[in-house]
Amino acid sequence: AGHPSSWPVPPRWERGIRQICAVFDRHLQELTLDGDARLTYSGTPYYNSGASVTVPIPAALNLAAAYTFDRTTLELVLERTYWSAYKNLDFNYASDISAIPVVGASLAAAFDDPKTKNWSDSDTIRLGITHELDSRWTLMAGFAYDKTPVPRKYAGYELPDSDSKVYSFGARYRYDDQLSIGAAFLYDDKETLDLTGSGNTEVSRHPGQLEVHRYRRLSAHHGYRVQVLTPAGRTETAKKRRP
Repeated sequence: AGHPSSWPVPPRWERGIRQICAVFDRHLQELTLDGDARLTYSGTPYYNSGASVTVPIPAALNLAAAYTFDRTTLELVLERTYWSAYKNLDFNYASDISAIPVVGASLAAAFDDPKTKNWSDSDTIRLGITHELDSRWTLMAGFAYDKTPVPRKYAGYELPDSDSKVYSFGARYRYDDQLSIGAAFLYDDKETLDLTGSGNTEVSRHPGQLEVHRYRRLSAHHGYRVQVLTPAGRTETAKKRRP
């Protein structure tokens, strides 16, 4: 338990069409982080010692399929992430901070009481297409719709997540059999998070809408092949890829 599993479906070839399917499963795991915490109120430090927190790495189920028609490959991935395992966020301290006197405030209420999360299971759909223009140029494009697991009632400023649509496209150029160069652009379009009437207590002092930042990324990479002489005297080809 705790390790991912995968079950590839044997590929099929029929009249020039290649079909590949796979199932990927990851079990629920618990991740504990240990470190130091420094708690202050109105600029005055009250605690500086050990702390820990445990968060779940949720179980996940992915279904993937790829179909190749001549020089074009279509890909589909359906993801189900079981974020409902994330019930609350609870920090633990090396000593009882509720016993620390603070004028006009409670350290325990601010930093030690569990924060309700009650996240929901979420679904993501990913679509991709790869087309070989010729023996050198390859074009790629993708789209994903990612449903947020964070309920509006329990959204916080530390992670004001919302549903998103992700667009990407790129190209790869094969210089020769040993070298290829590629570039890609990704745009993550987040929906506005409207907390009006959501009953959210954490942000009740500042109700309204949160603009979740849109994300853009431009990347480039190059890849090459090297031949390695094995101890048995055989020559093997290894692929290398660098961002």
